[in-house]
Amino acid sequence: MTEKTLKRFGAWLRGQRAERRETQDQTAEKLGVSADLLARWESERRLPLKVSHILRVAAWAGEHRGDVFELVAADLESRTSAAV
Repeated sequence: MTEKTLKRFGAWLRGQRAERRETQDQTAEKLGVSADLLARWESERRLPLKVSHILRVAAWAGEHRGDVFELVAADLESRTSAAV
């Protein structure tokens, strides 16, 4: 992952999908999730909390899975600390 300052998973995922010029339906099918769930991830209403989802996203994006886990964890941490 080249941009470590990006802390929002949804924005990163949207960017990855845009680079590939895929629709949400196309990407969702490749990730094995519904288009609705993908839209929720991209709009930052939800985070992928299942390990299998994070692994699939990493493989699809061609990123090291540890980097994607770190991105999700940082996003989750920023959300929980803002709620306190």
